[in-house]
Amino acid sequence: MKNYDETINTVFKRINEYETEKEYKRKFMVKMATSLCCVCFVALLAFGVLKRDWSKKEPPLVTQENSLNPQPTTNKSETEDIPQDKPVVWGEDNDDSTQSMGYAQWNGKRITLSLHNVLIDEKNKDSLIAVGVAFELDDNFLYNGKSLKEYESDIEKEHLILNRMGELLKVGDSLKYKETLYTTGDSDGKKWSKQLYEETVERIGNDLLEKYIIEGQFLKEKLEKDILEYDKEEICRIAFETACEAYNQFAIDNAVKQLEEQNISYEVRIDKGLVAYVTANQFSALKLDNVFFYSLAIKEVEGMDMSEICTDDIITGY
Repeated sequence: MKNYDETINTVFKRINEYETEKEYKRKFMVKMATSLCCVCFVALLAFGVLKRDWSKKEPPLVTQENSLNPQPTTNKSETEDIPQDKPVVWGEDNDDSTQSMGYAQWNGKRITLSLHNVLIDEKNKDSLIAVGVAFELDDNFLYNGKSLKEYESDIEKEHLILNRMGELLKVGDSLKYKETLYTTGDSDGKKWSKQLYEETVERIGNDLLEKYIIEGQFLKEKLEKDILEYDKEEICRIAFETACEAYNQFAIDNAVKQLEEQNISYEVRIDKGLVAYVTANQFSALKLDNVFFYSLAIKEVEGMDMSEICTDDIITGY
């Protein structure tokens, strides 16, 4: 069994990792979308940033040049009104500098700045543009009879239990003295205020206190063992991710129908990413449901593992 320091470090590492991902569902969907976008960027997803009026300020210059590649193979036959020899504008993933990926509004659509720069460049007027589509999660989407919101709530509940167990691990040796902790103090004479004691007890909960403090003894080793074996939160996370993947597939299937109705070429990738091939004019008129943002897609290359694209630099928020 791990010693106390190792155990408590493990506990609070798990807790802190969760606290940095409170927008877990947002990050999960962005992670799925990054296979379409330029990698190792900083995505400013906070709503305050999304609402900025980019028309009042020129967007940052893209330091990379968009490569023109032959027309890609898609999951749908090329539309008759698009010449077969049209070049395709792609994003690149080999830029050594970090690209700031803020957002602009373009004809009512939220788009990345790299896509914005391509759309306003006259030299791309007659080119097809590879546009990645990222979908907004629908909390009410049902998977196996449960909504995404309920799956996410399960994660919160289990994390709260782990959080309470972690706090008890820190202060259990003091709380075993119960009310005497604020009246006469512990064995060393250290006293808590009554308010601090009551607030701590309320936060941890009697269910845990009664389980791990018995007859004045703090069962620290049992708590350590239970914490290390506690996997309900991870089980809930896996269930949530599975439900999100089901939703993403649903959103893609629905978008494919809409693209076909609008006679737009597209590609559904193995990693469940959706790329539409459109001219600037076609993109202006494009209508898809529940889109979070559009991006400049990366061309897939042989041997490229899109599932391992780094998302650690993505900043998410409310």
